[in-house]
Amino acid sequence: MTDNSRDAYAGRLAAIRAILADPVWSGWSDRAIAEQIGTSRRSVGRARQRAGLPPCVTRLCSRLGVTYAIDVSYAIERRLPLPS
Repeated sequence: MTDNSRDAYAGRLAAIRAILADPVWSGWSDRAIAEQIGTSRRSVGRARQRAGLPPCVTRLCSRLGVTYAIDVSYAIERRLPLPS
């Protein structure tokens, strides 16, 4: 790893930690957080797990201009694949 890539990794990790510390942003899915930061959803999931935070159990959906939350705790409990 070069110094630039270490700095970039440290910066992304700091951004993940800052977002997960925020009560509103921490409710976002790992994928949504990863898209905002430019990292993988697995990196966000690992950071969430290391911080002792529970997995996000709601997903925001938008259809026909209406945004609503969906409870996906059933998929997490049964380890079903989550819809994309």
